[in-house]
Amino acid sequence: MEKREIKMITYKDTLKELTYKLCQYEIQLYTARYEQGGWLSENKMNKYFQSTPEKMAFSRLMYLARSANQLYSPSDIADALHISRTAVHNIINETIPAGWVVQCCSEGNRKFYRASDVLAEAMEETASWTHDAWFSIGLSDTDWLLSVIKEREKV
Repeated sequence: MEKREIKMITYKDTLKELTYKLCQYEIQLYTARYEQGGWLSENKMNKYFQSTPEKMAFSRLMYLARSANQLYSPSDIADALHISRTAVHNIINETIPAGWVVQCCSEGNRKFYRASDVLAEAMEETASWTHDAWFSIGLSDTDWLLSVIKEREKV
């Protein structure tokens, strides 16, 4: 009978595998954004929100507001994203005419915002693409395994 070596799966090994797969994912994401016919070459909205980290975070916050049925004032947005209210107003003034963000109501002179249907649908398409990319490289499996190992190490 042949003896087989059993290799223990360690946290460090799994973390290295997760890092490797995250790098693969980031390269897939980069390629999808910039190759001919990619997100940035064909979609004005994606190009806008991918242009700076602040705009990307703003789009995510507006989606969260819509999903949680919450509204954000410019001050709320500035506080959440650690950017100036001037920067928030600039982004709002660029995204409302484009139809990506909507003003929902006002209280006195305070205005409140959330993602439009167009932005919400685009965010959900991005989430679907991300899921498919993660699945194709086994990222979700490695992420799950790392969480199991972390839990076991707590015990």
